[in-house]
Amino acid sequence: MSLENLARVGQLVEHMTNKEQVAKLLEAAARFIQDARSETISKETRFNAAYKAVIQYSMVALYGNGYRPAKNRPGHHQTMIQSLVHSISLNNDERLLLDTFRVKRNAADYTGELLDDGSVVECIDAAVRLQRHLYSWLKENRPDLLDLILVSKRPYLSKPRLISALHNTRAPFRARNRQHKNNNNRDLAL
Repeated sequence: MSLENLARVGQLVEHMTNKEQVAKLLEAAARFIQDARSETISKETRFNAAYKAVIQYSMVALYGNGYRPAKNRPGHHQTMIQSLVHSISLNNDERLLLDTFRVKRNAADYTGELLDDGSVVECIDAAVRLQRHLYSWLKENRPDLLDLILVSKRPYLSKPRLISALHNTRAPFRARNRQHKNNNNRDLAL
């Protein structure tokens, strides 16, 4: 079903996004992928973090097309994942895999079903692939939404950072911190 048809049946509503909204979601999703890679937390928490990244990337994909899920309808995660085929031309096999993770997440959350190590690793890998695909799509189709984001050649390896005056004003703070650390280390050596 096309995005227009999903809107016609009430699953999606029109939404005007902006660079800041997209930047926040992309940064949050990148943090969730980072968290999911941490082996010091439970499998369920790692899986949930990777799944949250998938959902946030799916939301950005819809935003980039002028839509968001309807708030008054159940099944918005399913709608977001299924719409990836239309929003960013994700291949159907990858969409089916992401939908499998949605089902596994629901089973774990609502029935206490245990997650296996393979599912955790696969979900993290799928989130990274979705991130790559989404960034490619945004660069090609909605570069205006990436204006505030420093996009490296491999954005999936490092979290995107906002380019702003605030970023540039941190340099003196960092220098003071280094000086403070050096003074503390010198005091410890004495």
